[in-house]
Amino acid sequence: MISPTSIAPIAAQTTAQASAQTTVQTTTNGTLYITGPPQPCLFLSEPQLFNSRDNNGTIVIGQQQGLRHQVLIPGNNATALAHIRTCIVDAFATQIRREPYIQVGSFETRNEAEAISHTLQQEGYSARVIYRR
Repeated sequence: MISPTSIAPIAAQTTAQASAQTTVQTTTNGTLYITGPPQPCLFLSEPQLFNSRDNNGTIVIGQQQGLRHQVLIPGNNATALAHIRTCIVDAFATQIRREPYIQVGSFETRNEAEAISHTLQQEGYSARVIYRR
């Protein structure tokens, strides 16, 4: 099970200070780690998992087969990712056509994706919904 207190690798190349209690560190190979105590989820009623599934006892994080509507935020800002992970624990940094994004979640319907995108936009993020074939 993934929790906000676990050390989570994120593909990125910059280092930033996410908050007074959360530290963002880069290893020598460029992998970014966010560590620290859990922060409260302020924009959802409770933390969610939108990018994970159990595959015969193995947790798989990433693009989910059959869930074609993705909520993305352009860029790979470590502070933004740390803030989003307080509520969407399995959000992660990715690249699409060589451009960096934070993938917030994968959803079956556009309405589900739009609801999360709207919530993130209210938080000041330029979230968008894309359809992946």
